[in-house]
Amino acid sequence: MKRVYPELRALSPSKPIALLEMGAAGPEKADWMREAYAAINSGKYPKLKAVSWWNKLRKPDGTPSGLEIDSTPESLSAYRDGVRDFTGKPVWSGL
Repeated sequence: MKRVYPELRALSPSKPIALLEMGAAGPEKADWMREAYAAINSGKYPKLKAVSWWNKLRKPDGTPSGLEIDSTPESLSAYRDGVRDFTGKPVWSGL
């Protein structure tokens, strides 16, 4: 975000920014999610008004992707905490 945010703002200073299809998998997923949402919620990115999680269940070969929000209780908790605190209001989440 640090690098691309200034570039996106420069493209259209008056428009909001959306971060779409964010995702992570692996053993450090919940920690990564907490760090990502802490950055998003830090107030450093005031034009960021929407964030979505890439919640793909399976890879093309049919194996689990690990990208689901609720792949572990820890990742679900990190997601819920992150979207609860999102400053780009309004916030909606079905989880």
